[in-house]
Amino acid sequence: MKTPKPGQFTMINGILYRAKRRTDGCKGCDLDDITLCPNVTDSRTGDKPLECSLSDIILKKENF
Repeated sequence: MKTPKPGQFTMINGILYRAKRRTDGCKGCDLDDITLCPNVTDSRTGDKPLECSLSDIILKKENF
């Protein structure tokens, strides 16, 4: 999975998220749950999980 930069959109498990700059760890991330966060994988290939902490981003759900 290509790592999104702050401000970019990404689709995870059929839900649209926007990457935002990480300022206080995982606080504020919509995937800040022990059952959700480790399971973020590319739905097309099923491998290479998204490493939010290495990219300094959190993911927020977008509502249109």
